[in-house]
Amino acid sequence: MLVSLFADQLREFPKAQVYNVDHDHLCDLKFAVKSISLGVGQMDVTAAHTQAGCKASEILSRVGDKWTIQVVVALREAPQRFNAVKRQVGGISQQMLARTLKTLERDGMVKRTVHSSTPPQVEYTLTPLGYSLSETVRELAEWASTNRRPIEENRLAYDARRGT
Repeated sequence: MLVSLFADQLREFPKAQVYNVDHDHLCDLKFAVKSISLGVGQMDVTAAHTQAGCKASEILSRVGDKWTIQVVVALREAPQRFNAVKRQVGGISQQMLARTLKTLERDGMVKRTVHSSTPPQVEYTLTPLGYSLSETVRELAEWASTNRRPIEENRLAYDARRGT
């Protein structure tokens, strides 16, 4: 019911009209609707978004994705084949790993190399851009490790105050 009501309202908007979606960036309404419909943790690797204001938030959304971070960490030390990356990134499905690698390749952070052999071997490696992201991720991981205990203590204190 809500979806059909929302769809009816969308038909009233002109196609090229732009609306303020997140108070900081102007985004095309179609992009906003597609992002909402894909849901949490889903990436649209085929989308070609043209609104300049959406670029920064789109990139932050992609590089901050849980799978992107783990794949970048897995590739940080050395080039890896698909199944080696899959083993290092616990819980990722084959489809999500393929989608994440394709997105990272499209964004220029991963290079995909096909070695001619039988069967063909495909290897993934970080580009200089991808490696620069891995440096940032490493620093964030160090911060998280350093501050894990105070955060846990704050959570316990918060829960005790709230009675949860």
